Amino acid sequence: MRILNQKFASKARQFYIGVVLVGVMLSAVVYYQAETIKSTSAKLMEQQIPALRDIRLIETYLVKQERLLYEYYATNNSELYLIDFLENHVHILTLIKNLDRSHGSLALESSLRNEFSDGLDLALKLHENLSSPVTSWDLARHQLEKLTELQALMMGSLASAEAYISKEVDNGYKNTESNLHTTVQIVILFSLGLVLVSVYTGRYASKFIKLSAANERLALFPRRNPNPIMSFNNQLALSFCNPAANKMHKAYISDQNTTPLALLSRNIHEQLLEVKKSDKHVKQFFNQLERHYLNYEIHWLEEIDAFDVHIRDVTEQFEAERSLEYLAFHHSSSKLPNQVSLKKYTNELMQQSQAFSLMLIEVNHFKLLLEQYGLTGANLCINAFAKHLSHCAQEFTQRHRSKNMLTIYHIADANFAIVYTEQDCSVAIDQLLSQMHTRLSQMIDTPYGEMRMNFTSGVTQYPSSSNSYNELLLHANIALEEADKRNTSYGLFDQQSGEKHARRMHIARSLETAIEKQQFVLYFQPKMKIKSHTIDSCECLIRWFDDGEFISPAQFIPIAEHSGFILPLGEWILDTAFAQAKAWHEQGLHIRLAINISARQFTQQDFVAGIKERLQRFAVPAELIELEITETAIMDDEEFGISVLQALSTLGISLSIDDFGTGYSSLGYLQRFPVNKLKIDQSFVRNMASDKRDQALVLSICQLAKNLGLDIIAEGVEEHAQLEKLKEYNCDQIQGYLLSRPIPADEFEAFLAKGVSF
Repeated sequence: MRILNQKFASKARQFYIGVVLVGVMLSAVVYYQAETIKSTSAKLMEQQIPALRDIRLIETYLVKQERLLYEYYATNNSELYLIDFLENHVHILTLIKNLDRSHGSLALESSLRNEFSDGLDLALKLHENLSSPVTSWDLARHQLEKLTELQALMMGSLASAEAYISKEVDNGYKNTESNLHTTVQIVILFSLGLVLVSVYTGRYASKFIKLSAANERLALFPRRNPNPIMSFNNQLALSFCNPAANKMHKAYISDQNTTPLALLSRNIHEQLLEVKKSDKHVKQFFNQLERHYLNYEIHWLEEIDAFDVHIRDVTEQFEAERSLEYLAFHHSSSKLPNQVSLKKYTNELMQQSQAFSLMLIEVNHFKLLLEQYGLTGANLCINAFAKHLSHCAQEFTQRHRSKNMLTIYHIADANFAIVYTEQDCSVAIDQLLSQMHTRLSQMIDTPYGEMRMNFTSGVTQYPSSSNSYNELLLHANIALEEADKRNTSYGLFDQQSGEKHARRMHIARSLETAIEKQQFVLYFQPKMKIKSHTIDSCECLIRWFDDGEFISPAQFIPIAEHSGFILPLGEWILDTAFAQAKAWHEQGLHIRLAINISARQFTQQDFVAGIKERLQRFAVPAELIELEITETAIMDDEEFGISVLQALSTLGISLSIDDFGTGYSSLGYLQRFPVNKLKIDQSFVRNMASDKRDQALVLSICQLAKNLGLDIIAEGVEEHAQLEKLKEYNCDQIQGYLLSRPIPADEFEAFLAKGVSF
């Protein structure tokens, strides 16, 4: 019996050793396959799939970025660039850095560096163009086209990266599927072995083996987890820390006499109880150490009556968010609070019903700085101005020991704002401006040496003048523009300024529909030959009647030039004038029509072609058309201007220099220009009967014209004494109220029939 028992025991030991060996081998293979699947899955979940998501997010942000710029182009709303576009750009850069960190082989940041740099530079140039007093819409469209091309290049690079990662994902999926298939086969084999063992070992032995294997597998998870994990029992005592938690404790806590509990908040026990009482049994908490920021999630595991705490280091994310927040509220160059900060602060003051004043400051000649030093150099000069401006504010606050708050904001390239919380700021602002002008009228240090940087400012007050953030900026800007017009350094918004601005806005809005409603009409002012007292020509002058209200050209022409509406308006004037010339020609009236050409019309590439096309379409003899062009329009680009004049002269059209004497008035350019007439500006004619200097100027112009073989016409003639002087100076023609006011076409025809009566 003992021998049988020994044999049985020996066979049992052999059997169990064999079972153990087979089980170990199978377990090893299963474990290896599981680790492989785990590694592949982790790579998919932690790197590749998030990378695909980030690439698609980048593509989405790029599309949004293009949309913002097109919307900025359409609405001229600078906030779309200053706030939305720049914030969107920061999101893109952050996502690309994350991708390069997790997939260094992509090297997206380096491959897209040039495109991003060019794109940001183009966006900035587009912003400068759209926010400048005179916007070049052709340039803006060209810039948008370039931005679209750059985005297409970046989209191509992103598509390549996406294809590369997708291929990795597909390979990982195939490897996982293969490993899972192998694992399933091994598990099936292992299960069959367990069934056989269970026959010999019994039901309880089988359960014990399975339970042991399962417990061992579960025990490996927290120990090998790279993220710190802690466990607490139902008595709220620390029962387990994985190696990652101990490692973090040693690295982050200088006092090594503490336990890993030092990683968590001091009121961890209250937090554990809070989670246990909550409905979802899970909550996140935050703890700040000396140089690190930790986020930990507490889970109440009701099944085992214990807590698990999962810890994550979010220092990098926290610092990135803090950096982005700083960028969002401060100017990138001067580091002063930006327009977003200004809006936030002023809205807070208005919510508190706190009276304050807003001063808008604009550095003069910023465009000249750009031309001389480029954008970077100009910004450095503006930074020097910002530093001196801050010093002035500090000195003002210290000198007056004011309890009122004075804050400075850098809201655009060359624009600053000052908020001063005082009920009546007039005296204080005058003192501050005086101090600033005294300090800044002197030379200030810049990276390019000492220079003077003049500025203009406009002030408005809350609540006496402005009642919202948008009104504050608008009214301060109106005051600044009024100061510019008056050539003073400081303007205070008042009701009169607001009414003027409202009038300009009404005119600007009405211009868009004025032609469609046929509110424009051409009037004609006769020109008389002095020697014969005959009328052979007239000047076309536009008149606007808005629902019966006469609007002076002196009001709407500058607005049309500033808004760009001068081009369609100029086309309408040309078409209407040519049609009238054709009508009079068919009636047998040999009257030459003089048409004023704006500077923007003159510099259009298709201007000459348009004149030629109208001559053919209306069948008007070229000698019946005269174009009046200002000196400034030609001299803005002298070579181009001469080529246009020569082309127009070839068509047989008469050319006249309008407002002569108010621009360059150079004998040198008159020798080169193929023009037929000089038109003396009315400012010289107005007082020439009594002013000796005006007489000398008019006489000199007449003699100059005759020496060059040019006809001379004087405009603004209202008195017989002026006519006599002009006749004495051998002037050829006159135009003015002495002869006739500008009149409609039918009255002009009647005037011709009646003849000159003096």
